[in-house]
Amino acid sequence: MRGCVGALALAVPLAAAAFLGCRAEGRPKVVVLGIDGLHLPLLDRLVGEGALPNFARLYREGCVGAVLTSPAGVPPLSPRIWNSFATGQLPERHGITAWVETDPNGARRLLSSRDRVAPAVWEIASANGRRVGVVNWLITYPVEPVNGFIISDRYLALPAQRKAQAERVPLDRKESALVHPPELLRTLGRLRLSSSEYPPRTPEMAEAADRDVFALAYAALAEHPVDLLMIYTRSMDEISHLRWNTHEPADGEKIEHDDVVDFMRRFDELLGDLLRHMGRRDHLIVLSDHGMQRNRSTGGLPGMHISPETAKGVLILHGPRIRAGMRAHATVTDIAPTILELLAISAAIDMPGRAIADAFAPGFEPLPRRQLPYVRRLAGRGAGDASEVDGAALDRLKALGYVQ
Repeated sequence: MRGCVGALALAVPLAAAAFLGCRAEGRPKVVVLGIDGLHLPLLDRLVGEGALPNFARLYREGCVGAVLTSPAGVPPLSPRIWNSFATGQLPERHGITAWVETDPNGARRLLSSRDRVAPAVWEIASANGRRVGVVNWLITYPVEPVNGFIISDRYLALPAQRKAQAERVPLDRKESALVHPPELLRTLGRLRLSSSEYPPRTPEMAEAADRDVFALAYAALAEHPVDLLMIYTRSMDEISHLRWNTHEPADGEKIEHDDVVDFMRRFDELLGDLLRHMGRRDHLIVLSDHGMQRNRSTGGLPGMHISPETAKGVLILHGPRIRAGMRAHATVTDIAPTILELLAISAAIDMPGRAIADAFAPGFEPLPRRQLPYVRRLAGRGAGDASEVDGAALDRLKALGYVQ
C-alpha cells in the first residue's frame, strides 16, 4: 500500500475491531465520506476506464449521480456547502455564509461552530441516542459535546494555520476545544502523522495529508464505536487548485504526468481501506461539493470553481437499502434528510430537502416528517462556555421533539 505510515498500520486493525464491535450489536452504521472538489465527469471517466476499482465497486453496487450545490450560492464555497450537507438548511438558515466574518468594529475572524445556528445531523442523531463520530468536518471548532466523538477541523494545526494566514486573520485554536471527549487527545497524540507541508503540492503529499485524516478516524473508532461516522477530506480540492493544468493543459502545453489523476488513484486505495472496515449492513454516502475547471485567465490558480457549471458535486450511495446500478440526482438540502432516514430518525418538516427516494430499493417508504418548527441552536455569537451553551442546545433539541 503506497505511503502507509506505521501509526496508520497500527490503527487499522483497531478500527476493524471497533467496527466489528458496533456490528455485533445488530445496528447498521451510516458512513459519510466528504471529498472536497471531486469532479464528477472525471470520476465517471476514470471508473469507465477501470482506473479506480473501489469507486467502480460503488458504481456497480450502489447509486451514483450529481448533487446540485448552487442553491447554497455561486461560486460554490466549501463552508457554505458542507454545512448545508450537515444541517439540511441553506446558508441563510444555518448561518455559515463564508470563511470569515467582520464585526461592526472592523475586526475579522474565522467563523466557528458557534456561528452555526441550525442543528447538524450529528447533534440530532446524538440527541436520539445514536453514537456519532465526526472527523475534520468544516467549521466544527470549537467541538460540541455529543454521544460519541468529534475531531474538529482545527485539530490538524498546519492546515488551520494556513487558512488563517490566507484570510489574514488570527487563529483561535485552544487545545481544550479541539476534540471531544477531551481524553481522546491522548490517543490522537500517540499517532505519528505523516504530512509535513500544507497545502500539498504533489500527489504523494496530498495522499499523506488525507491518510492522516483517516488515521485520526480509525484511532478514535478504536475507542468509540459509532452509528454515524462523518469524515471530511480536502486534498482533492487542494491538488486540483494547484495542479489542474496537468490534467487540462492549455493549448500548446506539454504535460508529462497528470497529477490530478495520479491522486485520484491514490485516493481510491484510501476508499478501499474504508470499505474493508465496513459491514454488509452498513451504508456509505460519498459526497463532493463542486467540480473544477481550468483557469484560462492570466492570474489565479490553475484550477478554479467559480462558474455555475462547477456547482455540482458527486453523490454516491451504497448499502443494502440502496438500489444498485442507478443514477439519481439530489440537491444540497437532500443530504441531511437522507442520512437521518438511514439512521431511522424522522426529519423535521421544516427541512426543505427530502430523502433521495430514487436511490432506495423498491418498496421504500420515507419516515413521516415531524411537525417541528425551525430550530435555532442556542449557541451563537458572543456565547459563553462551549459545553454550557451546547448542552443547552441539546436540551432545546429534546424539548422540541427531536428525541424519539
